[in-house]
Amino acid sequence: MDEASRLVAKGLYELQLRVMHAYPRLFCDETPIRVLEPGRGRSKICQFWAHAVDDGHGTAPRRRPCLCLCAKPRQEGNRQSTHRFLRILQVDAYAAYKAIEKDSRISGKIELAFCLAHARRKFVAVFKTTQSPFAKEVIEQIAVIYGIEAKIRGMEAERRRAFRQ
Repeated sequence: MDEASRLVAKGLYELQLRVMHAYPRLFCDETPIRVLEPGRGRSKICQFWAHAVDDGHGTAPRRRPCLCLCAKPRQEGNRQSTHRFLRILQVDAYAAYKAIEKDSRISGKIELAFCLAHARRKFVAVFKTTQSPFAKEVIEQIAVIYGIEAKIRGMEAERRRAFRQ
């Protein structure tokens, strides 16, 4: 890729992130990936961060879902990609997200919303090993929440909120 093409691609990438970060909610997930180090003949582990938005369910006019992938060295994390985002960040319980919340540049500006499916897995693991009545009750309550969400999928935001209440 020549220099002009690289600059255009970087500009489009930055524009896409800027547009996505204007949404009220951003979903983020990560996965490790091996990246070849040019000229060194070896690879290093990086994190591949997926930023996604999909606020179109029941809203008018419908906004299209969007996905942007960011590759960063593992130690750099996702902070540089999310520091302009100032709303709700929906994530799993990976420690890097907690570090984002503690970053002084964005402290108090991002509200982390953790994934219920990841929390449920922890209770399932506890129940399988201990048969804890409390863990079983939590799993059953989450099943009720999932049932509600299945019924309201596709409804307008205000109807979903009222139904949840």
